[in-house]
Amino acid sequence: MTQFSILFLAACLFTPTVGRAAPKAAPKAPKKAQKTVSIPVDEFGMKQGDLVQSIDGKSVPTPLDGIAKLMRDRGKIKRITVLRDGQPVELNRK
Repeated sequence: MTQFSILFLAACLFTPTVGRAAPKAAPKAPKKAQKTVSIPVDEFGMKQGDLVQSIDGKSVPTPLDGIAKLMRDRGKIKRITVLRDGQPVELNRK
């Protein structure tokens, strides 16, 4: 036996992956179903740039307060008025 043969044989015997199948990866967990969350933009058909002026006929101090109220009271609100392109537009829940 040559010196190369002895080194090769030793490498095969003492290297765990040579001559053996690679270990299998752990099985992946099944994917969870994604929840769909409706937001006021979807429910009322709001568009980018719309500014909330009133909710169910009651004015809001600022557009940001209007969005906060929409998120907080979702499902209870029936109509909102937004300022779109400088004109008030009334939006009803779809």
